[in-house]
Amino acid sequence: MGIIIIMITILLYGLMMIRDYRVISKQDITTNPTEYLQSLKEYQKNRAVVYGWLFYAYMLLISCGLVLYFSEVLQSSSTTFKVAAYGFSALWLLFCTFYLKGRFVKNEQDKVNLMIDRLIRLQNQFD
Repeated sequence: MGIIIIMITILLYGLMMIRDYRVISKQDITTNPTEYLQSLKEYQKNRAVVYGWLFYAYMLLISCGLVLYFSEVLQSSSTTFKVAAYGFSALWLLFCTFYLKGRFVKNEQDKVNLMIDRLIRLQNQFD
């Protein structure tokens, strides 16, 4: 059951990434630059909110899946090995949550901010 939860969680995250790609690719960049810039800013705000709660839901589901998976797989293992496996997994998830998430979000925000800044400069050239 644990591996199924993990697979479904990864699939849902992948679907969210595809949805984001479609939202960006459907925007018509030949429209009014001001409207395009405003829609890009709204996308950035929406993405920050969605990915904020989505990440924690993702981590919760992955954690539950790992606990169930480990309980199935490590039934016959020694207590020391179980503690080591659970401990390492918990440390890794905490590292991802508190260190890597911040770096990932900052990197993604920087990319969108750079795109917005370039569009603002381009728009100012035409004004």
